[in-house]
Amino acid sequence: MQCEKIGHIVERLTKHYLPFTLLSSERLPEVPDIIRIFDLKEKEIVQMRGGIGIDYLFVIDGCIDVILDGEIQSLAGPKDAKHRPFLLPGKNIAVTIVAATDCIIVRADRELLDELISWDEMAQITDVDGAPEVRDVMHLVRNSLAFKRLPWEHFEEAIKKMHKRAVKHGEFIVRRGEEADAFYVLTAGSAASWTMGAYDMEPQRQADLRPGDAFGDLSLVSGQPRTRTIQMLEDGELMVLERDVFKELIAKSQVKLVKPSQAKEMLAAGERALLDVRNPEEHGECHIPGSIHIPLCKLKVRMGELDKSKKYIAHCHAGSRSAIATLILMQTGFDVLSLEGGLRDWPYEKEN
Repeated sequence: MQCEKIGHIVERLTKHYLPFTLLSSERLPEVPDIIRIFDLKEKEIVQMRGGIGIDYLFVIDGCIDVILDGEIQSLAGPKDAKHRPFLLPGKNIAVTIVAATDCIIVRADRELLDELISWDEMAQITDVDGAPEVRDVMHLVRNSLAFKRLPWEHFEEAIKKMHKRAVKHGEFIVRRGEEADAFYVLTAGSAASWTMGAYDMEPQRQADLRPGDAFGDLSLVSGQPRTRTIQMLEDGELMVLERDVFKELIAKSQVKLVKPSQAKEMLAAGERALLDVRNPEEHGECHIPGSIHIPLCKLKVRMGELDKSKKYIAHCHAGSRSAIATLILMQTGFDVLSLEGGLRDWPYEKEN
């Protein structure tokens, strides 16, 4: 499929289809990585199985018939799928999709989409704290290996512990073969990256780095020596996360998880109340009966609606946002657990 056509489909998704409409502009370039586009001709047949997180299926153009357990459900786009996409069943169940007309459908990885939404909501919370510059750095390090290794609830703390460092033209930031001592984000100026292949006699210039480029995360995570040399081409500035801080946060575990079976018993006994921190559209689509609903992005300003004399279990779709919510509430004196696997792994009663 042509890049122009893919771009047009992504634009329609992010402008008109929930939950893509919840994403910030910084996340939009990542959308093509979490979707698969199917351009079907009339009467063409496709079989699909759901993923771990029960993936979404959107109809962009045309009409399809979805056959599941002998029953047929017709979906037309965008009217039928615009506000409530079709949910593919579990990975062990296959559905048959028949193109009633020429059509375009999109399958979205719900796990990865939930991760993007979680990242955005965490950035919104940071803005509430009055630190928009931290939010900017969060977007820059979004895909770095170092930050992917951190527990969700410690992202913001790690970024706030990064410090600025002025650098000069010609200065070497890291050298090939050195022990990794930090992770870096270039925020001003430019730098050159040099490396050596197995058969190279001299270092080869690999790439130029510009503001927003990050480096040093691979060696920091692997514990192996640096594989390249980075030298400044002009005066500039770096944001630096020291190795010891990174290791401290990796080892730090404050959020306690509770399995669905244990949570069910606690809720039935009245020992704890359930707190749903997903966004309103997700809650309206499906939720656990009796849950209190406060979106993560509103938690700090609506915390007064909760009772500190009570105990809670926080949940989201898969656990990332509830971990953040749990840490926020724990830091203000609440007794909170995070539901392991979130609504995704909840095998008990749900309602629309």
